Formats: sequence, C-alpha cells, structure tokens
Amino acid sequence: VTDQRRQLKNMQQGKPTTMTKERQRLLDELGFVWQVRNRTTWDVRFQELVRFKEVNGTTIVPQHFCDNRALGKWVAKQREQYKLFLKGEHSFLTPDRREQLESIGFIWSMKGRGVGSPRGSGGGDGGSVKSGGGGGTDVMQQDEKPPAVKQETNPAAAVAAAVAA
Repeated sequence: VTDQRRQLKNMQQGKPTTMTKERQRLLDELGFVWQVRNRTTWDVRFQELVRFKEVNGTTIVPQHFCDNRALGKWVAKQREQYKLFLKGEHSFLTPDRREQLESIGFIWSMKGRGVGSPRGSGGGDGGSVKSGGGGGTDVMQQDEKPPAVKQETNPAAAVAAAVAA
C-alpha cells in the first residue's frame, strides 16, 4: 500500500516508477486511499508564525505552546532541519524557506537565549512566550525570572504540593 502511494508520487513528479495511468485508474475504482494524512503545508505554518510574531514580538514559540501546539513543534522542526543543513546532511529546509524565515528575524539557535542571558545572534526578538497553564500568550521579558519550581523527591508530597497550589 505504501509503495503504491510512493509510486504515484514518483509518477506525478516525472521520476522512474512502476505506476501507470491504468494501474492508478484500477486502484481508484477499488476506492484506494492515496493520501492518509492531511498535513498542513509549510506555507500555512509559516503564515501562522508570521501572525505569532506580530502578536508576541518574537519567533520563539514554545514547543508545547497551548494555543497552537503544532506551530511550536513546527518551529522546533525548522531548527532541527537547519542543524542538518549546517552539517551538510540532507535537510528539507530549502534555501527559499531559509530566506523566508530569516526575513522575519527567525532565531535559529536557542543556545544562550535563556531567561536573563544575553541575546544571541540571528534577529532582534525580545522575550519568549510562556507555555502552559492558562492557554494565553504572555510574553516573558528577558529580565523576568520564571517562577521557582520545588522538586519533591517524595511522590506523595509532590501530589500534595500540586493539589495545594
């Protein structure tokens, strides 16, 4: 089944394939499902990032961003693909996509960008967006410290502390 999908894609791209128009027609008549996932395109995610930056003033989207978890994961994936590109390995991040991201001040590396640390290179972003609880998009300023989290070693004490909070 997966091979049939791959062969159709190869045929559509003009690559060598065992798929023929006749085979495609026969599979269509059987009700073959050619696409199992309805993935959002790169351009749609990019536009979501542009809107995110307009609202929050930054391209630093938390990976678990409550309002749009997929955007947070997509942004992390762009950074991952950029690292592969820098290593000379296969990357889906095309030069055009890199240019688009750079045009909005995309931050490629999160190293040294923690709260209270000096700003890294790669754009003029301000703070970072908090993820979690309220579903909002509060912006944490560079000099703002995150709330302290006490680590409990006793599981029962951790549950009690969480309930009390």
